[in-house]
Amino acid sequence: MKYKFFNIALLAAGAISMASCVDMDLESKSDLSSGSIWSDENTAQAVITGCYNAFRGVWADCGNNWPENMGSQIDREPSRFTVGLLRGTQTPSEDWGNWAMYYHQIFDCNSVIDHMANVPNIDPKLASQYISEARVIRCYNYYIMNVEYGGLPWYEHELVDIDNLNEPRGTREETFRKIIADLTLAIENPDFPGKFSAGSSDYGRVNKGMAYMLRGFSYMWLKEWSNAEADFRSVGDCGFKLYTAGEKPFKDLFTVAQERCDEMIFSIQYDLASSFWNQNGYQRSYGTRSARGWGWANYVANPYFIDSFENADGSKFNWDDVIPGYSTMEKKARRVFFLRDGLTDAEKEYQAEQGADMAQYLPDGNEARIRKAYDNRDPRLEMSVITPYAQFIGGNDGVNRTYTLRFPFRTDKKKPWDIKYDKSDQLFYFVRKNVTEGIANANHLGGSELDHPLFRYAETLLCLAECLNEQGDVKGAVEVINQIRKRCGAQLLNSNAATTVADQDDMRKRIRNEFKWELFAENEVYWHELRWDTWKDDKFGMYEGEPNGWMQVWGTRDYYYNWGGDHYKLYPIPQEEILKNHNLVQNPGW
Repeated sequence: MKYKFFNIALLAAGAISMASCVDMDLESKSDLSSGSIWSDENTAQAVITGCYNAFRGVWADCGNNWPENMGSQIDREPSRFTVGLLRGTQTPSEDWGNWAMYYHQIFDCNSVIDHMANVPNIDPKLASQYISEARVIRCYNYYIMNVEYGGLPWYEHELVDIDNLNEPRGTREETFRKIIADLTLAIENPDFPGKFSAGSSDYGRVNKGMAYMLRGFSYMWLKEWSNAEADFRSVGDCGFKLYTAGEKPFKDLFTVAQERCDEMIFSIQYDLASSFWNQNGYQRSYGTRSARGWGWANYVANPYFIDSFENADGSKFNWDDVIPGYSTMEKKARRVFFLRDGLTDAEKEYQAEQGADMAQYLPDGNEARIRKAYDNRDPRLEMSVITPYAQFIGGNDGVNRTYTLRFPFRTDKKKPWDIKYDKSDQLFYFVRKNVTEGIANANHLGGSELDHPLFRYAETLLCLAECLNEQGDVKGAVEVINQIRKRCGAQLLNSNAATTVADQDDMRKRIRNEFKWELFAENEVYWHELRWDTWKDDKFGMYEGEPNGWMQVWGTRDYYYNWGGDHYKLYPIPQEEILKNHNLVQNPGW
């Protein structure tokens, strides 16, 4: 089967997006590919810069369906929930939205690879570096698509003869093999830096560390664990390492002050001085109305994911240990435990109407009782999530102010300063991680200048631990995971009865949990859930007798996820009517 994607409109659109200020003859494909763009070094550099632009767009716009929404840690509010893949309604006629974007970026990179070395008067080493950068960016796009769609048509040259653009669709394994080969060319290039220093004017460009990470990911999909292990060790050899300074290094890591520390392998660069679309959209989608920029909080943490965080001693958390009988109560009756102290009679009456078991309400101790469920847990929980009656330093009134997540909401305009959010009659676990505190580093539009790390060294260590464990080196895997646990203040593995690793399978489960706790709200875990083949059970599984879905902290659902059949294991490739909206055409054989 063959698949023809692009027509001349895509070629023109891609070139214009890369260098919109350059005068080009768009009627000539030959002139477009080898004429004015590649006859001048400055213009050619603008082309490689354009290869980076798509990264910003995905994460600046919170209207995009971020991978975190697809994973099992986060849910998206119903009014913005349009993903048929999660509701069991996905068909090839529904535009998933990424297929065209990824191929646009791939073909931009192909142009660089084909032409950069021939630009007059360009430093050969610089041209060689740019070509390797383009290879890595191209492979990143192919990697994500291959994970999502499972096998792709592979194009490695610029669009010239569009009428004969009919590459066959390869298998998933074949595509990973091509990604590995392409990344190997970049890795073996002596002109391609392993790492850029924080003060370098080139900081923010892809590097050899990212290439090793991507190649290691690909080897993991192929279960070639020793090859993957070697690549993840090579990332450290490039100069990357865990950030461990200060009293709370894990929390401090996700601040502007540390966005260029040695843990960040490749980050998307954002600032507030440029356009709205060059600002990080995490502030809007993760932040509440009390955060600087009037956040929407339309991505919230899943309660069953929150329950997975261990106790401080490494033992499993159990609600019944905090509130005896909690697990056997009707879900809506549990609402009572999350109510604020000192409810008025009218508030008590309303909460009873909503199903709360008000016989268990403590007028002067309700808040303290529920806090026991969160105060002695893995430290990453409170550093990543705003839990009930926890505090957050907001700044939406133009001053730094400490707010508290209380329920029901009363006011954010005077003491005691409640955290405000749109659905004040409901209570959710809000994302703290990647939301800036106070008035610094964000603006009134909800844009943030906090860089978005696509690759950081902690993920390298998680992958290294998995590779060691899959090769039977459980002890080595424990030592690697303990680096991550020590950094955040969690109980070390094999330090007491609760944390003692029983065997390889037990360690496998522990490693997968570490991925989720460490990388929560970073839009990374979903790709690993697909690789582990656990996504169906984690995202669509039954929890307390009901399917998973968007829910309040006590477990009541507003909607359910619906698996919809085995054909949803891979995303449907868009049909022809959808492709036409992106200036694409489909091969007759598909």
